[in-house]
Amino acid sequence: MRTTTPISIALLALTTACTPDGAFPTDAEIEGVIQEEVVMDDSPDWNYLTEFENDPAFVTGALYGRGAGWDLDTGCSGFLVDDDIWVDASHCGIVADDDLTITIQMGNFGGTDPGNNDPAIAEARQRLVALGIPQATVDGLGTNSFTRWVCDLDQEMVPDRDIDYYECSPNRVSWTESPSWEPRSTYVDLLPGHVWGHFNVEPGDRPDGRDLYLISHNTKCGDGSRTSLLSPGEVTDDSSTCADGGGYSWGDDCFNHNADSMAGSSGAVLVDSTTNRAFGVNHGHEVYWFGDEDDPCDSWSWAVNDATYIRNEIYDYTDEDAGGNGWPMGGWTWGTAPWIGGFGGSQKGAYCEDGMMVGGVVGSTAQGGWAGNLGFVCVPHNSKSAWRFDRAEVLAMGSWDTGFTFDVVDANTYLHEVRSDNEPGAGVQHLAMCPAGYFVDGIGAMAGQYVGKLLFLLCEDPQNGHETYRWIANGDGFIGTKASGLDYEFSGCPAGQYFAGLEANTGWHLDGFNPVCRYED
Repeated sequence: MRTTTPISIALLALTTACTPDGAFPTDAEIEGVIQEEVVMDDSPDWNYLTEFENDPAFVTGALYGRGAGWDLDTGCSGFLVDDDIWVDASHCGIVADDDLTITIQMGNFGGTDPGNNDPAIAEARQRLVALGIPQATVDGLGTNSFTRWVCDLDQEMVPDRDIDYYECSPNRVSWTESPSWEPRSTYVDLLPGHVWGHFNVEPGDRPDGRDLYLISHNTKCGDGSRTSLLSPGEVTDDSSTCADGGGYSWGDDCFNHNADSMAGSSGAVLVDSTTNRAFGVNHGHEVYWFGDEDDPCDSWSWAVNDATYIRNEIYDYTDEDAGGNGWPMGGWTWGTAPWIGGFGGSQKGAYCEDGMMVGGVVGSTAQGGWAGNLGFVCVPHNSKSAWRFDRAEVLAMGSWDTGFTFDVVDANTYLHEVRSDNEPGAGVQHLAMCPAGYFVDGIGAMAGQYVGKLLFLLCEDPQNGHETYRWIANGDGFIGTKASGLDYEFSGCPAGQYFAGLEANTGWHLDGFNPVCRYED
């Protein structure tokens, strides 16, 4: 056992990183360093993701952390930047095989016991129901079907930096719908971002002193369960030129930071605390041990962390890959769909951008069980994965639940913020989606002077005209719950048209609404 001054060097994952001057520190330099605890010593700056969910400085980051996980094959951390694009450090895989395949694990983000993924699994099952999978099917799913995905290295996206991009294959969930008039089999192809969301990327260098946080998948001292951990820090040196043990130089794309990390944190996401946007991939650090090397709970260290900037390749890839099942859209039509509910309150309107149609709804329950906030989820109609939350938008008509104002937000941010009760912005909202590849063609509700509750979505696949229903919370209605004394009302677009906008009258409740439709050329 080694207990005092001799130094041993522990490498992060498979790599060495640079020290401030590019060489190991001298004994004099080490003696002058103010020793401070790092993650292996249960640092207060390295904690379970759930511990940050009520911290105003990190609540959004903690929610985005659902999009982080780890690679079961290499042991490295990683994260999603798109519905199906996984990012980690290239040194993790030592890419010698052009067909490198990994398996990613999502959904461990809190607690110290072996069941530390229980909160994540509960949230994920709620999301699966919202995505149109029946509750009975969701209840019978094994957790691997919505926590693990197989992903292949995308050679087209390999940059000249310590970053790798993997494209994840969907997990198919199948079931049989059994309405009395037409039993049918159907399925959903789940991508990891559909269930867990992803980080929004913002390329660009950050100046020294810029606040950041790192989210990696690792263990804490004394706890053998791997889970998502968040560590605050800042950019300490933006002028570094770092090289790994293989001699690869990352040039000006490398920067140093002081967020806590350890072996297994390679590939972790670095997020700008100002914007909550991902901008870097954790590379590694060198650890100089003090104390008892054989007891990590009683060790001290001096470390230099470095990371690699994300550049524009993710945008170049997704722009080129945006095509798929495209078909042209025609013009807008107003007033062709029946009005649901009353005409009090103030009138508002919002419309999906060109190239988008409504794939689902979001909303809330206001006082007395009336429907409160109501919004549409606009998704690209030409996307190969149909939902594409990375390109989707939420447009909503605000009620008292959102301070009477809520306009258009990118869906990835919105869905993260409404995932749990500690949301920073939109209030507790609920989501109901048509199956991937289908768009909303009609909606049923209970209404009177106000809208009591939304009952179901009528969804259609424009490619083949196939229709299916999506009951909202099994017909119990989590967008409003009031039904007694109200009438059933239905609003649908004319044949060949689909929901692409919303006209609504809102006040303390959702008074009434109707869709604005678009037609297919």
